[in-house]
Amino acid sequence: MNWDQIYSLIRNVLLALGAGLVAKGTLSADTLSAIVGGIVGVISVVLSQVFHSDQGQSLVPAASASATPAAAKPTP
Repeated sequence: MNWDQIYSLIRNVLLALGAGLVAKGTLSADTLSAIVGGIVGVISVVLSQVFHSDQGQSLVPAASASATPAAAKPTP
């Protein structure tokens, strides 16, 4: 699972939970959309800072030689 899929999952879970609040009349659909967008935005900023720091490099898997496309490998 990559980070785009995780963001999408988080967004959909928040929307599903918020749909109950919209159905009860606690929130409007516009307010729910703004809240979910804000939460996902904050998560993106925080993870961006973590990934671009020295300690965040351990969260990103290193590319291996087997991950190099065949066309990019030098020919003998």
